[in-house]
Amino acid sequence: LAAIRRRAELGGLLRSSDGTSGVPAALPAVAPGEGDSLVERLESLVRWARGQSCLTGLFVADCGGNELIESGAAPALVASGVALADGWRRARGELESAVGNGVSTAASVRDSEGAVLTVFSCRSAYGQHVLGVLSPDLLTPGVATGLRAGFGRVMGEPVDG
Repeated sequence: LAAIRRRAELGGLLRSSDGTSGVPAALPAVAPGEGDSLVERLESLVRWARGQSCLTGLFVADCGGNELIESGAAPALVASGVALADGWRRARGELESAVGNGVSTAASVRDSEGAVLTVFSCRSAYGQHVLGVLSPDLLTPGVATGLRAGFGRVMGEPVDG
């Protein structure tokens, strides 16, 4: 449990109040990805993700594996997420920029701690980027929808309604 807690703290999902114990962060009610600037939108997505008890890690990176936010994720994990998203995009022949349904390793691969990696990708004015999340199991539809919509907002996709 200590390793899981440490991983969640490094991934920004748990906040340490005294540097030794992880305490879930108090979060305002905010839609994922809200804000005027890219930084505000990224921070909003991370705050929203912290409130999702099923997530144990999160990263946002470009196709070169360079993170937009310091997540504490291992470089190999980020590289694997980028490769998974790229392979899925190529297999689908996707040309549009919109964030589509994510691809998950739930059915085939888990990391050394048993987590499932789910990735979403998006092309925008900032380039091609990947959102990767770790969870113990396949994401629930509500969390997947929040991540997809929030990532679209972060990357500047138009939002209906």
